Amino acid sequence: MQFLNFIKKQAYTALHIGDYLNSIRFFRQRYEWLHKKYPFTWLDDKFFLEFYFLKKMGYHLNIKNPTTINEKLNWMKLYDRDPVYIQISDKWQCRDYVSQKIGTKYLKPLLGVYDSVKDINWQELPEKFVVKVTHGSGWNIICDDITKFDKANAEEVIKQWLAQNYYHKVREWQYKGIQPRITIEPLLEGDPEHGLVEYEIYCFNGIAKFVQVDIDCNNAHTRLFLTPDWQKMPFTIIRFPTFEGIFPKPQNFDEALLLAEKLTKSMPFCRVDLHIIDGLIFVSEMTLQPAGGFMRFEPAEYDSKIGSLINLKEHHERRPFTVKK
Repeated sequence: MQFLNFIKKQAYTALHIGDYLNSIRFFRQRYEWLHKKYPFTWLDDKFFLEFYFLKKMGYHLNIKNPTTINEKLNWMKLYDRDPVYIQISDKWQCRDYVSQKIGTKYLKPLLGVYDSVKDINWQELPEKFVVKVTHGSGWNIICDDITKFDKANAEEVIKQWLAQNYYHKVREWQYKGIQPRITIEPLLEGDPEHGLVEYEIYCFNGIAKFVQVDIDCNNAHTRLFLTPDWQKMPFTIIRFPTFEGIFPKPQNFDEALLLAEKLTKSMPFCRVDLHIIDGLIFVSEMTLQPAGGFMRFEPAEYDSKIGSLINLKEHHERRPFTVKK
């Protein structure tokens, strides 16, 4: 009798395969619409990160015993919620943090801070500038010629950014409550050979371990990973091509290392991004989860090797109050 019922069920499925496929298509379309409109906002942070991590990285997120740097950065999203992280992630408030720790002379010049695009007087801006919003990462508009600048399009893009909560992208909790603002800075000029260069110093428990050098950031972007004493590292983080050749070490790079370590002294991990132009050091921003905590290493083994540099246990034995569950 059980075998007969099984045959009947299979026959019914075969006869109604069109309806079955249509129902799957219906739910997939509704899922895609819901994800586009409200990306996984119905999932709590832990479930979202487990789902997204597997999709993005190709291996399961081990929250109980994280070993890779990506696992540890996502663990920190859930369990290391020090209020100072909100301050340093806010592009406007971070200036106060930098000023208090190392002094105002390391701050990038600023043209204005605004709550709305309506507050911006575009006519008063110089020929070249950069527009940023303070509550996210990568939300920048570069103007290198005011006569060709599309003000209407820029305002529309900025409005869209201001209406978003960057936290929803990959659950970097520190962005969740940041007040959206607009900042405008002068466009920093690089040298003729290498363009604008950014030095991104990876600090682990307040010690600089390696630096990511982004060369000609605004044009033919290439990248190089070096030790603090300027030796090439045997890995890359996949996104931009590797710089071929020898890149010169800035004269005051050692000072930049000390500044980065001073800024990250009490943190298990933080990346400090700087510009060094004509002997002047400018702190651009501080990054807690590069690439949102989803960095692809080549070779892949460096995901674990670099992860071993973060000592979460030691950090939280010293500062248990930062753990929020």
